[in-house]
Amino acid sequence: MNWSVNFPIELLPLKINTLFRKEADFLYKDLSNNRCVVVLVPAQHQKYPGHMVRLAVAENPMWYRDLYSHYPNLKRQRSLRALDRIRNQNDQQVVEVPKSAVHTWWTYDALFREVIFDRLFYGYHENGYDLPPQKEARKFFRAEKKELSDYLD
Repeated sequence: MNWSVNFPIELLPLKINTLFRKEADFLYKDLSNNRCVVVLVPAQHQKYPGHMVRLAVAENPMWYRDLYSHYPNLKRQRSLRALDRIRNQNDQQVVEVPKSAVHTWWTYDALFREVIFDRLFYGYHENGYDLPPQKEARKFFRAEKKELSDYLD
């Protein structure tokens, strides 16, 4: 079987499935606990009486800010629900729909499976630390890609 991010993680072997669920749990907690908070404070250089400026006192996680920069209509609650489904192994398969049709709810599941896949397969940089790729994930997905190329030859 050739797995893609359009398929639920229940189709993956237990070790890889567990890696996906652990990463989804981390991302869920990170997004739940870190939210952008902006307050108004008096401007340092008052241009008029009562001049206020916005100041961010807390920020979204960097991985979410990066994702939001690519998908500006990304919804936080839908993101949390998708991560919750993945961590609880309730994620759903994405069904291809015609371009004129409304997209399914499960596209968030696929988006976050892709984020998690990238983090596991390529590693990532977070909070000043480089986190290496997961060896088990790289080994599994490389072997799966080789099987697919055998069929294409």
